[in-house]
Amino acid sequence: MAGAALLAWWAVAFHPSYAQLWMVPLGLVLAGTPPVVCLALRFSSVSRAPPPLLPPGKGSSESAGAPPQPPLVDVVVHK
Repeated sequence: MAGAALLAWWAVAFHPSYAQLWMVPLGLVLAGTPPVVCLALRFSSVSRAPPPLLPPGKGSSESAGAPPQPPLVDVVVHK
């Protein structure tokens, strides 16, 4: 939202004279970062396969009674 506001301000106030051009890339970065982060978090849990089920006492420490770690999207979004 801040990126769109910055670009709108630049377009109204400075575009005719092409002044303050630093506002354009900054506005694009501010406007584009949230969608990229949301897409990355959304698709991060899709590409992750569940761990294989092993009998108790065999293999990883998760089977020793430690709870599995939550997906990254749950940690970031729900805290």
